[in-house]
Amino acid sequence: MAAILHPESLPISRPTRPALVLLDGGRSRSGPARAGNAARRASTRRDAHPEIRARLVPWLLVASALVGVWSLATAPGASVVHAPEAGVHVVSPGESLWSIAGGLGVRGDRRDVVDRLADVNGGYTVHVDQRLIIPSDLLGEE
Repeated sequence: MAAILHPESLPISRPTRPALVLLDGGRSRSGPARAGNAARRASTRRDAHPEIRARLVPWLLVASALVGVWSLATAPGASVVHAPEAGVHVVSPGESLWSIAGGLGVRGDRRDVVDRLADVNGGYTVHVDQRLIIPSDLLGEE
């Protein structure tokens, strides 16, 4: 038994949209209409005094810049070293805090001298041409 298929075009039907029905009675006290009214009132208040906003924005920018500078100045790692009686050593290629501490000729444990130099100069890493502050208490024992 054999079957022969003949393709037939199917009728194209578009789905129908539901009809819009308006109900009598006005707006509800809750729901989207109330949110829209609140947004409308807020935008009216905002637009009522644009000159206040125009004066306020620059002051807010200045205040935020001052807060940023203050926070950078008081950050934990932002201490300023004041050493009026200190020496300065410029780091040469191949030098480390260990070799610099050895060259100071301080008696005692060299690790303590390295720790003191690291505390004064902000860490144990040094770079070529970096100016290291040598505290006066390390210079006085030469």
